Amino acid sequence: MKVASMQESAPALGLGKSVLRATCRLIVPSVLVCGHAMVAGAVNRAAMPNPAIPAWVRAIRESALSVQQIKSREKFEKLIPAKKDYPSGWIQSLTARGTPTIYRSGSLKYIGMPINGLFTGMVYLGGDGKFWRWDLIKPTDITTSSRYARPLTQISTLRQGFALWIKHGPGAGLRYLDRRGFHDISFEGQYPLGTVKFHGKKYPLTITLKTFSPFIPLDAKDSGLPVIIAHYRLANITSRPVTVTIGGWIQNCTGLQSAKVFPPGGTHRAAVTRRHGLLFCQQSADIPAFKPTGTPRPPVVFASFEGHTWGGWTTTGTAFGSRPDRNPVVGYRNPAHDNHLKGYMGRGFASSAAGPTGVQATGTLLSPVFVVKRPFINLLMA
Repeated sequence: MKVASMQESAPALGLGKSVLRATCRLIVPSVLVCGHAMVAGAVNRAAMPNPAIPAWVRAIRESALSVQQIKSREKFEKLIPAKKDYPSGWIQSLTARGTPTIYRSGSLKYIGMPINGLFTGMVYLGGDGKFWRWDLIKPTDITTSSRYARPLTQISTLRQGFALWIKHGPGAGLRYLDRRGFHDISFEGQYPLGTVKFHGKKYPLTITLKTFSPFIPLDAKDSGLPVIIAHYRLANITSRPVTVTIGGWIQNCTGLQSAKVFPPGGTHRAAVTRRHGLLFCQQSADIPAFKPTGTPRPPVVFASFEGHTWGGWTTTGTAFGSRPDRNPVVGYRNPAHDNHLKGYMGRGFASSAAGPTGVQATGTLLSPVFVVKRPFINLLMA
């Protein structure tokens, strides 16, 4: 877009009670001013000196022809022809209601539709109705444009699913509500709603799953709820009664990643309660405390600030002063604030506000070389 100045004598544009006075002009291929539609590709030069069109409007029309340094009218007409020759019915097709795409068989393994609340992590609804890519605990993959060329297939960091137990006539059986239990599955995605249908040869039921999370325009709070709604609808397509039980399970993911650094012996717990007509399953874990092994050894002190000098420590700048600080009032001395240092051991400590300029000073404090003989180094820092 090219912007050029305009004469201050340009007339004001009357817009109801408010008046807009043009102070610049935008040189673009198509301009709309006061109801005069000016499409540069459709302008006839011979007709431009029309006295009914203001001179300043004609100036904008003429300048529009110079956009992108078009050197000839023929080239411009080829680029943006006045007669578009749209195919018959093409414009109407832009607003016509289409039919949803239905995915089946091999395409299902690449489907992953986000179904959790906004900014609450990531959970996908798979093409076979299984929830996968549970990025609520730890990211498993970063989605980039390369996933269009190399799409992910179903992966999951925890075990979860739904299944049906059905009794029909003399027989009974269990079926997983995913591709393990059904071979004829269809998926229809109309975000934020995903619909999965399960069909089975000679199976007495048709099962429809509709899954979504609240997605409400202009309501970020309720659209960001950490909730997934899965609604199963079962229809008996036979003339005989069918007894059905639907069940779901999900792995207790408490400590799924952090448990690797804790000692063994932790216990997962699940508490089932009913509140407000709903069934809740609250998951937690008891993490065992670290227990010392063998006889406790006395600590090895390899550095302290109890002396009157820094000893083997090296300082630069002025922040730490010439020796360890023994004044419990640190930083700037402001009566309105309690700057007394509490909880330190011994008589002295290293303070980066001990220099002559207080908290404004800069510098470093470097320890001498030492040998690490124990698994941990302990120090107090504030």
